[in-house]
Amino acid sequence: MTARRHATLVIGPNVQGLAFVPNQLCALMYPAFSESGPLAVVGQSGSITAAIGEWAERDGLGLSALVNLGNEADVDESDVVSWLADEPHTRVIALYLEGVRDGRRFIDTASSVAASKPVIVLKTGRTPAGQRAVASHTASIAGSDAVFSAACHQFGLLRASDTTGLYDLSKGLALIRPPAGRRVLAISSSGGTGALAIDEASRLGLDPVGLPSGYVEALKKLGLSPRTSYSNPLDIDSLEAEEFAACAALAHEYDVADTILFGMGDPVFGASSMVEDFLAGCERSALVTYLGGGSTELDEVIRLHRSGVACYPTPERALRALSAVLFWDRHRCLES
Repeated sequence: MTARRHATLVIGPNVQGLAFVPNQLCALMYPAFSESGPLAVVGQSGSITAAIGEWAERDGLGLSALVNLGNEADVDESDVVSWLADEPHTRVIALYLEGVRDGRRFIDTASSVAASKPVIVLKTGRTPAGQRAVASHTASIAGSDAVFSAACHQFGLLRASDTTGLYDLSKGLALIRPPAGRRVLAISSSGGTGALAIDEASRLGLDPVGLPSGYVEALKKLGLSPRTSYSNPLDIDSLEAEEFAACAALAHEYDVADTILFGMGDPVFGASSMVEDFLAGCERSALVTYLGGGSTELDEVIRLHRSGVACYPTPERALRALSAVLFWDRHRCLES
């Protein structure tokens, strides 16, 4: 009643808090966020919301806003998504939902936002047991998962299947440049990493292209390792950022692919600067998978994200994010 008398909106109850990093507001029980970035996280669970925020902080991706909704006595998910639609620091919206009180309002709001700003949803209550758990947590009504999923697909919202997927897809849609097509070339220091990438690309309906003969001949003039495999994946058996850069530049020159997946299977010093320079010099898309790089990997992941390059710990996660970018970009183009 006091809030009503003073025309004040209330977030919660049963809430962990909220943060708006651009103006250094952090009204949370924990943790404190200071890394400003393109991702807004909105959720009906304090722990899930905070976890996504902590991953973004740890990885150098950063946050614009983080809002834990709790039991939504007043402000709900549609209100916050509507606000984020025009919030200039926010490039992508990650939602964790247990239920939606007004399904039509949510779909209308989120779909209008998704025409220009990606919205990724992780929704629980997908099974009868999950619906009972939701009801005991926030007293939400989970509703028909099949109907919710179909509505999301129709109106351009992306659904994540788990918590890691919510973060991965959100990061990809915040950072990956939408490619012109589905052709993918993996350039890797690791044969295993490259093979996994091609398997996943094929499974997702991407196009792991063959290498044109002119490109192969140009590569052979670079003096690469004799163990180089001249196929896709292009396993260059090298830890030198300059050799990755040379292979990628030739791929651009010979129009081999729309997206380059750089696979760092070992420490590659200067990887972040190399990928940043590649993207600055062309209109193609690129992303990175980095694993097995020790302390170099930890440092380079942060540098990559701060320079606007999406980086993932496995090629499968990277390519699922790329596939999501293609879906959203296609929907946006159809709507425009």
